[in-house]
Amino acid sequence: MFPARHFSLLATWAVAFGCTVGWDAFVMPWTEFLPVAGPLGTAIGILLGACAMGIIAWNYHVMIDRHPGPGGVYTYATEAFGADHGFICAWFLCFTYMAIVWMDATVLAAIARYACGSFFDFGFRYSVGGHAVRLGHILLSVTAIAAAAAVCRRCALSRIVQVSMAFLFLAGTAACFLAALRGHAGGLAAMAPAFAPGGMPPVEQVARLLALGPWLFVGFESVSHLSGEFRFPRSRAFGVMAAALGTAVIAYVLLSAIPVLVAGASGWPAAIADPGGDPDRTAFAAAARSLGAAGTATVAATLLAA
Repeated sequence: MFPARHFSLLATWAVAFGCTVGWDAFVMPWTEFLPVAGPLGTAIGILLGACAMGIIAWNYHVMIDRHPGPGGVYTYATEAFGADHGFICAWFLCFTYMAIVWMDATVLAAIARYACGSFFDFGFRYSVGGHAVRLGHILLSVTAIAAAAAVCRRCALSRIVQVSMAFLFLAGTAACFLAALRGHAGGLAAMAPAFAPGGMPPVEQVARLLALGPWLFVGFESVSHLSGEFRFPRSRAFGVMAAALGTAVIAYVLLSAIPVLVAGASGWPAAIADPGGDPDRTAFAAAARSLGAAGTATVAATLLAA
């Protein structure tokens, strides 16, 4: 017996898209994408990665159509292959999310340092991996987790919040990109080189970006847990996941273009080479500079939505 059917196409897309992209979409162009593959290699690698994930999305579509319900891939693996397969699959899925959930749970400290300065730098202090952790940062993260849990207890409120946040993130991303594009001078010639300098063949650069595909797009399959609550035919699940992957590609590519567009005469390789500080701050500040006086508030709101 399935619960009430709460999720429309739009709300389901918002969940899939929101679980796919996050705050790191602002930072990874500086630290992972452009240094490895350059602007053209990044765009190609991300697009190919999404296509590869599309194959997985089709498999999830088959799973959802045949075995709907809140168990998702665990239910499918158990019913199709037996309890041992389900057990192994469930633990691999747990490890997957354990690898990334801690980042989303603690990222507000990075956003707060950018938007609020030292406001939350109070209480005891210790260091993890060279990064300072304060009592204020912990309280901020715990409060955010509790607020998210409270929102998710009410389906109607959850739908509104998730759809709003998805569109806010897309709008903020588009605003940052368009502002950077408006201030760019020199056309395509000023965006060279197309691939990362250093002698690595372009094919290898693209392949290294392609290998990041599972990390970049993990989360879109979360809609499988909602399959018993779809307001629409389950046969449309693949279209929803494909739309989430497509909008994620757009977001990643637009945000990867910002460092290239704002680099100036020195070129993007010099702009991303050891920014001399916190890469989070560098990426956020570069996007904010393009927007002028409203830049900091816009980037902070976009990051919060992510």
